[in-house]
Amino acid sequence: MKMKRKHIYLLGFMGCGKSTLGRKLAQALDMPFVDTDIMIEVKAGMSVTTIFAQLGETKFRELEKEILIDLAQNWEEDSVVALGGGTPAQIGAWPLLQASGTTVYVERTPEQLYNHVRFTNRRPVLQEVKQEELLGHIEKLLEKRVTNYLKADHIFNCKDEWGVDETIDHLVKLLKKSDEEN
Repeated sequence: MKMKRKHIYLLGFMGCGKSTLGRKLAQALDMPFVDTDIMIEVKAGMSVTTIFAQLGETKFRELEKEILIDLAQNWEEDSVVALGGGTPAQIGAWPLLQASGTTVYVERTPEQLYNHVRFTNRRPVLQEVKQEELLGHIEKLLEKRVTNYLKADHIFNCKDEWGVDETIDHLVKLLKKSDEEN
């Protein structure tokens, strides 16, 4: 299946499965996969966690925006792109996303997100949060970002009972149906 627009952007809160689903979706659609966090790490020469610790969140967001601009304006290959959780909230992000691809919000509840991130130390935005405050923190941050997430072309509600392959099947059907309608 070939999409009419260039990229398929997966967006949503950290822990919603953008990277995992993105890799599998790219395989299913025979497209390259791009993870913006990995692109930022390559560009900066350090991990996202180190960027936050040494350079700060503002510098991370600058790098994130540079990567998005490059993907939207200069990237030659149609790709499945896993965006960072805060990317859609950046000023100027939506015109870039809409002009260069199809956007899919990978929607999960705060409880689902909590269950996906509670045992990781790779999420710099959550590193200073105590375990007993984590769910509340996720709820507040999600509330700030959800307005931007809901601008997506598609809202894809992930079910915990689906395995990865079943989730990809549902996602491919959603994209194919949309492609046929347009």
